[in-house]
Amino acid sequence: MWTGNEFLYKLLDESRLCEELKEKGYNFKQREAARRRNPIDKEDQLWRGIAKERHFVMGYAAHGFHFRICRDAAFHESAETNCRCKKHGRRIEGPNHLETCPALDGSLYERYKHVLSD
Repeated sequence: MWTGNEFLYKLLDESRLCEELKEKGYNFKQREAARRRNPIDKEDQLWRGIAKERHFVMGYAAHGFHFRICRDAAFHESAETNCRCKKHGRRIEGPNHLETCPALDGSLYERYKHVLSD
């Protein structure tokens, strides 16, 4: 949920657009001062819903949400032979257990929401 975009830039070995423009000598300060900004209405929270699935995709790519389905609450790097699923108690096979867990159904995102609510 809290994985930033920086992970994707590193994974894909890409530069941010602002970095590329800066390398080409684009001056942000003068342009930014001249721009007119539209403030986000603090009362309208609809825009937050759009970002939720995006955060899920980033988090799943980064760590697979093993920490949400493993009985072992202590930090550990990956699924080990002693990792057991909270849902069915059997051994977790690899980092993509959220996708293959027989105790959960629905889309991957629905499975994620289910374990997130536990």
